[in-house]
Amino acid sequence: MMADLIHYVKTHAQTFSALPLTDVDGVILAQLAYVDFHALNRHHIHRLADLTDPLLIKDVVRLTWNAAANFNLLLTLQHSPRFRNIRWHDWIKSADLETEKQFCAVTFDLGPSTHYIAYRGTTATLTDWKEDFNMTFMRDIPSQRSALRYYQKQASWHPGTYFLGGHSKGGNLAVFTCLHSRGFLQNQIQRVFSVDGPGTKKPLPAAVQAKVTKFIPQASIIGLLLEPETGYQVVKSNAFGFRQHDPFTWEVNSASFALLTTTSRFSQLTQRSVSTWLS
Repeated sequence: MMADLIHYVKTHAQTFSALPLTDVDGVILAQLAYVDFHALNRHHIHRLADLTDPLLIKDVVRLTWNAAANFNLLLTLQHSPRFRNIRWHDWIKSADLETEKQFCAVTFDLGPSTHYIAYRGTTATLTDWKEDFNMTFMRDIPSQRSALRYYQKQASWHPGTYFLGGHSKGGNLAVFTCLHSRGFLQNQIQRVFSVDGPGTKKPLPAAVQAKVTKFIPQASIIGLLLEPETGYQVVKSNAFGFRQHDPFTWEVNSASFALLTTTSRFSQLTQRSVSTWLS
């Protein structure tokens, strides 16, 4: 049986003080950005351990890309000694049809003065997809500016060490935030997780690149868009084609991912074709 994100949660019981944040942790927390935290806040739930109602769990993952897997993940996290005491706060969601903006983020507290900001990726809305394509010709998009402002406010309100992450568009927002943070604010960022997220069109400065951990599956399409870098890691997936964009299909080895040396021929051909079309 292939080990995946849920198997990782079941088999790693250490606290974050005993086992610091791993690559797999970074991807799991990025995935949680898709949860409907508005519904959880209405029920005054702000900690994974308190998420005990299966019907509520089913409701808050109903609109995610892979509702069944997200449901099982939340059930497993709720019982996990490693994850169950994680708290969240300052969930924000904003949309503007006129500027073609759809932005969502949440902050998780992993311990005293240790925080993880998760930026939500693309959802099944026309605004989200239009904003993704706007990346190809705009210097920056509204969600990127919102992501930077969100981090600046969090770092001011809750000083400490920060991890940033996101899946798909969310990964791009996390990298953009680190890239455009200055001085103390950039120093506070420990690591950035881009989970098959589009690139930033230009090579990153060495100081920023050193903080970024980017994962793409072997048949990646989204993660190679606008990506001039080659410093990503290729993860083995048990799915085919575009379904590999789903991190629940990625294979896990202990506390890291099963890695490959290169992307597939399909991914390389698609990247060249799409890059030419976007240009």
